[in-house]
Amino acid sequence: MKPLEELEKDIAVHKGLDTVNSTFWEAMTTVCEDELQTARLAEARSAPLKLDGVHEAVQNDIIKQLKGKSLSELTAQEEQIKDILESDDSADNEFWEAVLKRLKVAKARAVLKVYVFLCVSTSSYVFLSVPTHEGGKGSRRTQGRCVPMCSYV
Repeated sequence: MKPLEELEKDIAVHKGLDTVNSTFWEAMTTVCEDELQTARLAEARSAPLKLDGVHEAVQNDIIKQLKGKSLSELTAQEEQIKDILESDDSADNEFWEAVLKRLKVAKARAVLKVYVFLCVSTSSYVFLSVPTHEGGKGSRRTQGRCVPMCSYV
């Protein structure tokens, strides 16, 4: 769980610095928080896992229902669920609220997929040289890595 907590801190730093790609960093934050919540619940697990107040079996069905849908499909489904919650019907509000929480995570993952697809398909990668201090006193080498640098979403 420690690596996820460190990742969450790193994402917060980048989110503050890179305002051009705020949608990307917001999606990363949502996915990271979800993974952290799942890890914490799994670590403390002695009874059946309940995410967002819904039993694990129902939660798995919700995740399966949302998996593989596009961002536009998820957005349309979100509007339908909000309409259900706003109506006076005797809907199971706890269930639909849990679906909305999972939908937020599914939408964040869909945003990340779109972002990565657009960055890869347009070859919008920049090679960064990062100085390192390996090799002893006075020695200075650079280490390179490719990072996406686009703001399509």
